[in-house]
Amino acid sequence: MTKQIISLQTILFFTLIWSSIGYASVQFDEKSPKQYVEAAARHLKSNFIQDKYSSTAFLRLYKQMNGEFRQLTEVQSAILFNLEETPRRYSGKQAIAVKNVRTTSPDALPYYQNFGFGSALALDPVSYPQGSILDPKVMRYAEFEFEPDFSYDYVVVRYSIPEFSTEIHWVDFEGFYTKSGLTKETGLITIHRETYVITKIEKEVTAKQPYSPKDKRYIVSKKSPYAEELVASKLVLEYSEFLGTHFLRKLYYKREINLYKAGNYTHLGNYTFFREYHFGAPSKVVDPDLKDQFVVRPSISKRPCHYDPAKWRLKLPEYYFEREKDVHFALERFQPLEEQFKCPE
Repeated sequence: MTKQIISLQTILFFTLIWSSIGYASVQFDEKSPKQYVEAAARHLKSNFIQDKYSSTAFLRLYKQMNGEFRQLTEVQSAILFNLEETPRRYSGKQAIAVKNVRTTSPDALPYYQNFGFGSALALDPVSYPQGSILDPKVMRYAEFEFEPDFSYDYVVVRYSIPEFSTEIHWVDFEGFYTKSGLTKETGLITIHRETYVITKIEKEVTAKQPYSPKDKRYIVSKKSPYAEELVASKLVLEYSEFLGTHFLRKLYYKREINLYKAGNYTHLGNYTFFREYHFGAPSKVVDPDLKDQFVVRPSISKRPCHYDPAKWRLKLPEYYFEREKDVHFALERFQPLEEQFKCPE
């Protein structure tokens, strides 16, 4: 019995020692949290694919209006990445060719959300570091700390920007604006210790105060029929290795806004837009059936309807933000999804 007690005590002693060593390796690193983020930003070009490439892609877009799911669109496509070198954030460095698409009945409210596939991709700090948390000018205003992660290969850095965000706060049909004092941002960045490769970025933004037409920090277009105010957003980006380099594998984006009628600023409702994108491995080969169909700014709602149920008999990626059964149940309250997907006669 004594030998068993001593053995257990010995195991407990060495377990505590090992845990303290692991804790120290993270909390007392040779680099500060900010230095890891700075190093990751400096190594973007060497760590991520810079050449032009194509990728298969599955895009899921759905939305809520006043808490009810109202529309679902799913797209099988191909995307061309790294089309041009430009510092502009919304310049269209990607192009998309739609292969198959299915969508439910459109929303009754005559409002088209002007935040398309390219705008969501432009939120990726790896491809668009300017104005993001990977921009040294933004880092000056951020606070950094290590997450209590015990991995010897990766560090997880938590950051916060208390007085503004890298997210679009106010959007109208004339442009995008970020205003100081209206939002706050927090996030997590997972970085490889030795190579400084970023494998995951998470970002959350919340508004610090409600909209007021008298507040001059809001920019409103007089030409726009609608104006919107950001309530909150969440962005998750995951990156994968491929032949010695890395690429964007998944993008999840959720954006909640309040919609107003421009001019009299009547509140028209609360919208939440969901974007869930999945990308295949990079390739130099483009599907010959799609080579002449790539566009920078697609309008899926204006495409000719060509829904073919046979093209959708495959396993699709799971929903990220919401449960599939909840979305489908809400959308089917008046008509089955398969009936909604059919092209109008």
